[in-house]
Amino acid sequence: MRSLNVFVSYFALPATAFKALACIALGEVNWRFLAAVALGKCVIFATVAAVTLALVRRPASFGKAGLYAIAASQSNDFGLGYPLIMHLYDKMQPTFSHYLYLVAPIQLAFLNPIAFIMMEYGRTHEDSSGEQTTSSSRARPTPRGRLLSTLTGIIKNPVVVAPALGIIWNVSTSGAALPSVVQRILDSLGDAFIATALYLLGLSMVGKVGSMGKYAALTPVLLVSAKIVACPLVTRELVNLFGVGGTERDQKDFSNFGFLYGMLPMAPSVFIFATQYGLP
Repeated sequence: MRSLNVFVSYFALPATAFKALACIALGEVNWRFLAAVALGKCVIFATVAAVTLALVRRPASFGKAGLYAIAASQSNDFGLGYPLIMHLYDKMQPTFSHYLYLVAPIQLAFLNPIAFIMMEYGRTHEDSSGEQTTSSSRARPTPRGRLLSTLTGIIKNPVVVAPALGIIWNVSTSGAALPSVVQRILDSLGDAFIATALYLLGLSMVGKVGSMGKYAALTPVLLVSAKIVACPLVTRELVNLFGVGGTERDQKDFSNFGFLYGMLPMAPSVFIFATQYGLP
């Protein structure tokens, strides 16, 4: 499973993202729609974090607020969203799937680092205010070290790097075609992305629900409910408020797309973050 995850995360997904953005006509990108989706994510992120801080009265409240904010705002853009959007809108709006590569870096480069800082802050205060043990008495990284580590992680993240390189190529060459050798390599990796991503998603979910206690599933259920109810409604209203469509049909398509995108379930990486920071 680890090898498959490395292939999807470091080869197939970056190749697909780079290929999509390297040749996309940036002049045809609806930046108002992109702004509406990004603002919707920020609203959900801030709301969930604020509610968690208000309800959880413990040192770990900042950590949980950061984790839950990611869970409610970060969608499974590539493992589930890309195959769904591509096949659903392939004939009507073939460029819709490309917006996923433009939205994902916003979450990964701006919102997630805020949540990571909150989780680090919560973990530090939990250790300092709780019972001291031998393992917890070790010197922890300085705030500057944590910030540097977070920024380094963003720079090394292939989901951030690949779209950035694709846009750089697009702008510097005015959307010129990729060299044939590079194109064939990217096509081969991209063709393997959808099947392997869906298989990896299913494999990562095996045994997760059955291992939960009687009430342990309550928080995930509430977060999932917020993700598939509040997020799509907020996104759709913002898309309509911004008036992103030039025609009535385009406005309706963008509105439906925004609603569908908001309903995408949370990314599996949330489980990894929870394990990394020791949060339930």
